[in-house]
Amino acid sequence: MSREQILDLLARAEAELLRIRISRQPQLLKKPLGLLRQADNACSDVLPRQVYESKCQQFLLTLSQAIEQAINTDDRKNLKEITELAASILNQLYTNLKDEPALSRLARQKKEIVFLPYKASMWDSLESIWKASVDDPEHCHSYVVPIPYADRNPDGTAKEWHNERNLFPSYVPTLDCETFDLEALHPDVIFIHNPYDLYIQFTRKSIQFRLLDGCPKPLDIRGFGDSSKFPISA
Repeated sequence: MSREQILDLLARAEAELLRIRISRQPQLLKKPLGLLRQADNACSDVLPRQVYESKCQQFLLTLSQAIEQAINTDDRKNLKEITELAASILNQLYTNLKDEPALSRLARQKKEIVFLPYKASMWDSLESIWKASVDDPEHCHSYVVPIPYADRNPDGTAKEWHNERNLFPSYVPTLDCETFDLEALHPDVIFIHNPYDLYIQFTRKSIQFRLLDGCPKPLDIRGFGDSSKFPISA
């Protein structure tokens, strides 16, 4: 797991804590608790033991125990104070780890790159990029996941759905979008076709953006097809 992914887990846990602090529903704490456990496991796996024990273990253990207790006792009365204190401690941990040399030296050896094309006839706009990643196995691990698109009726409803996975070149290994777990992979980069397809009659509101909605924000999302100035998210 990369430095960015560990920090992202901590940031997401803090955001969840702050989001639910006035909900009076302690059971919602299960989500940030899960993120904290993931972060703890990741830190334990990748950091030197001395760094992990001195800078992470006690922080994360104390936070997890406090949150577990609030869940088990259904503590609604003190939920606001518990979540705000936990978020504050988590923010301090994030700050400490962000500048931790042992974590800064950590880098994923291979970048996970996902291609989400939908029309086989447009694959040529992504193929050279895909080929470059395939030709650099030392640094890249790529996946091609063709996704469905729909023709639209005048009222915007789906007229007919298409999946052109079987139309891609035989030398391009493709994966089934129904079973590919984009969220679990949490790729570094995603390439898509037609980033502005909200304005394209035939593919408007296509499944590709619903699919992306389920994925934690990658380091980059790059689109090709209808604009040379599509902004790259950082």
